[in-house]
Amino acid sequence: MLSPSDSTKPQDSTITFAPLELGSLENDSSTIVITSQELPWMDYRSLGDILATLPGFFYNDLGSVGQPSRLTYRGMSANNIGVFIDGRPMNEPLTGIADLNFIPTEMIERIEIIPAPRSFLYGMNSNAVAINIVTKSFNSNLPYSRIKYTEGAYEEGLFDGIIAHNLSQNMNLSVGVQRRTTDGRYENSFDDEWGVRSKLRWNVSEKFQLQLSQLYNKQKVGWFGGIRSLDIYDPNFAVVEQLYSKYYNTQWSWQLNGVGNFLGDSIQTSSISFYASNLNFEYIDTPFNSHYNSIWSGVSVLQKLNIQDVVFTIGSDIEKKQSYRTRSWLRPFAVEKVYASLYGNIEAKPVKEISLNICAKFEDYSIINNFAYSGEVIYKPVSELEFNAYFSKSYYLSNLISFSSGNINPSNLSNHQFGAGVNLHLNQRLHISLLMHNFQMPEHHRRYWGNRFSVFVSHCSYSFDKFTLETSLNTISEYYYLGIVPPVFGSSSVFYNSLFFGDHLPMKLGIQGNYFSFNKIFETRSLIGSYNFLFFANLGDAVVHFTIENILNTKYYVVPFYPMPDRNLRLGVTWEFLN
Repeated sequence: MLSPSDSTKPQDSTITFAPLELGSLENDSSTIVITSQELPWMDYRSLGDILATLPGFFYNDLGSVGQPSRLTYRGMSANNIGVFIDGRPMNEPLTGIADLNFIPTEMIERIEIIPAPRSFLYGMNSNAVAINIVTKSFNSNLPYSRIKYTEGAYEEGLFDGIIAHNLSQNMNLSVGVQRRTTDGRYENSFDDEWGVRSKLRWNVSEKFQLQLSQLYNKQKVGWFGGIRSLDIYDPNFAVVEQLYSKYYNTQWSWQLNGVGNFLGDSIQTSSISFYASNLNFEYIDTPFNSHYNSIWSGVSVLQKLNIQDVVFTIGSDIEKKQSYRTRSWLRPFAVEKVYASLYGNIEAKPVKEISLNICAKFEDYSIINNFAYSGEVIYKPVSELEFNAYFSKSYYLSNLISFSSGNINPSNLSNHQFGAGVNLHLNQRLHISLLMHNFQMPEHHRRYWGNRFSVFVSHCSYSFDKFTLETSLNTISEYYYLGIVPPVFGSSSVFYNSLFFGDHLPMKLGIQGNYFSFNKIFETRSLIGSYNFLFFANLGDAVVHFTIENILNTKYYVVPFYPMPDRNLRLGVTWEFLN
């Protein structure tokens, strides 16, 4: 539904981290995959909204479209989350963080979420989790087109259009355009951005495919800096912290991927990727204007092997990172570093009930050489019950802004993680997972954020008849990073799915929300959050939806002092009008 029937498989011209069929590897139960078929039936503005509903993720939402909101995972900050597009790192080298606004959601074929202990293999500083966006590949002999349009309060609007067509029997070109705008709820909280993407896929032979893709984004944001008046929830009386501050983001990325199946097995893929990205960031707040430029380019190689039911993954990354600050009232700087890694992963099943996963990685970064490793054991006495335990030692490597200020400590950058969990499946209706995860921050972070943390992650889903209930609860032993990671957070939902009018009208409706609890400046709350009402209906080649956000009109904020939106209505449609 809303996916071209003749679209190619994701592996044909893209780089994937997760196995193509999760059931093919018993010891890959922790990996989560969200497919493009699910997205039209979900409510989201950005990739962050999609991930926020998953166990372990907390979205530091600033309450306004386009603002630089941040993800955390199992209590670890965005600096420890690696984000990739077809294997290309999106974390820019100056801050080490990926801007989720730069990822058009309508180009997603599937989202691969690889948590610790295996996540650190991919790129630099993916210690908590690696998120790989596999983009859509098409094989459309006839023109294919699709649009997504939504609009909401405060002149919020989103348009995304895709066109794809075969140039020849073995070559396809797809082009996408995205436009997103809002006036914002408060003064100087506007967002104006647009992007263009394209992808040329060439099936050189039955065993080898090439892909050339580009992604361009331009964004202008009013950086209002939060609210400093006593009544922070009323736009008519609220006074913003920054009345004239704004920033401009421009990012352009190119990527050439080659994927081959030279060993005759769809699992045993050979992948190589060449990429280059350029980000210009300009902050305007006279006289404190600043301009930054970040450039990163590199090559990644990945080989997967399957020898007598033992799966080997061997890979290598080398990336050149550059950052410059010019036209600034601050001291200009220019920093250039090279990151290189060689890694391997072994997945084996020595006996029927036990699976093993062993990872190792050698990293070279500036004058720093590290050897990271991890291990995981999974015990499955019966098909309905699974136990797992893991440990890892990885490293947090400084971003370029730390090098520019001299605020780095090459030693004691190790990050220790270990955990144990249980998964229970009953009658394909009830699924319960429990995980106790522990991590220790690097030495130079501890004076700000503490030392050791314990995170408990629970998730439960139950389906009966046409109803689906799902809930997750996450607790952390102590919160840090200015209190942005709360001690309790989670999400819950209940949906009703059915067919109406002679099974011709698929519909889905329900309630979905997020909740959290922590002590905030000047006020203490035990549990806060919001719930949305969602409705979806499939009309021919279109899925129409509307969302009533914050149906209880709760007054709250996630990060002081950025109020979350009040109750409002958002409408949208995802429509394939040529397929």
